[in-house]
Amino acid sequence: MKKNFKLVADSRLSGLEMSAGLKYRILSDIKQTEEPEVKKKISLSAAIVLALILATTAAFALTELEQALRLGLLIFPTDKGIQPVELAREAEARGFDSLWFPEHSHIPVSRRTPWGGREGAPPLPEEYWRTHDQFIALAAIAGATERIKLGTGITLVAQRDPIWLAKEIASLDMISNGRVLFGVGYGWNHEEMESHGVDPRTRRRLVREKVLAMKQLWTQDEAEFHGEFVNFDKSWSWPKPVQQPHPPIIIGASPTPLHFRHIVEYGDAWMPIEGRFPVDDKWIDLQQAATDAGRDPATLQLGVFGAKPDAGHLALSLIHI
Repeated sequence: MKKNFKLVADSRLSGLEMSAGLKYRILSDIKQTEEPEVKKKISLSAAIVLALILATTAAFALTELEQALRLGLLIFPTDKGIQPVELAREAEARGFDSLWFPEHSHIPVSRRTPWGGREGAPPLPEEYWRTHDQFIALAAIAGATERIKLGTGITLVAQRDPIWLAKEIASLDMISNGRVLFGVGYGWNHEEMESHGVDPRTRRRLVREKVLAMKQLWTQDEAEFHGEFVNFDKSWSWPKPVQQPHPPIIIGASPTPLHFRHIVEYGDAWMPIEGRFPVDDKWIDLQQAATDAGRDPATLQLGVFGAKPDAGHLALSLIHI
């Protein structure tokens, strides 16, 4: 399988907030106005300016690393912020390797589950319930760009039908001429997944089966799958992905033994979140888990979500590429 995913040093950008080690409140430094359209235009301009400042700063600071490092942007594309096509064109013109969109279908108002599933977390930011449909937004930028890769950061696989999802990803990969990076996550918002009929207690087993079933649909002319949650007889499903055998499967998960088993079994890369644990040490643990399972650890890659955009910090991450 051709690898086109090395490292994503994510810089988060939305109509409400952008962070890259430091956080910039886009709306905090602009003139306040009661006119919604004026406020929206001002926030768009501020978002673009901040994005371009970051891009320029990163380009100058990381000159010596640019052959090995690939920088990506992650945005919650919302109705309040810069729109996907405009951002994608600006990011591609300034050399970013990838653009990543997250997804949430909706956010139940009850807010029983704390943000990220972490007790004591602050209130959930507004962009979580305002974000565009992930695949429609990515398809829009596929037709407006030529080089930048299209990442799902991440797709809530448990909440999606695997047969439809396999077709959506394969179609996007064909439309974009092989630029899809398929980020997979288990989800944390119990109320949201329950609305989709998903039991939070079994979501990891469910995601595993769905991804394995999708791999069959991508790689087999007559695909079938029979499991605990996913079950279909021999079926035809086209298009097939341009990337062979399929787009890279990049699993965003915490460093638990179960998650490492999943990454080793059906993943191509691990995308941990910067700052929650020592990534360097856990990356060594994942490599050992691959070796113990009989998989060459060199076939796995690492992408750091939320890495700080400074040369010294990112150079440490390059050790593992």
